[in-house]
Amino acid sequence: MRRRKGFSSCRCGELKIGLCYESTLSTLRVFIVEARNLPYTDFGISSSEQ
Repeated sequence: MRRRKGFSSCRCGELKIGLCYESTLSTLRVFIVEARNLPYTDFGISSSEQ
């Protein structure tokens, strides 16, 4: 299921937390914003699923 660039470079968990440095600044910014809006617990659950 790895088709998009950047997304495949980073892991689902890391990407959601906002640690995806490989992605463009704009994309990274979106991840950070989402991480702040959503509860940290969600990231842990998502990371486990991946």
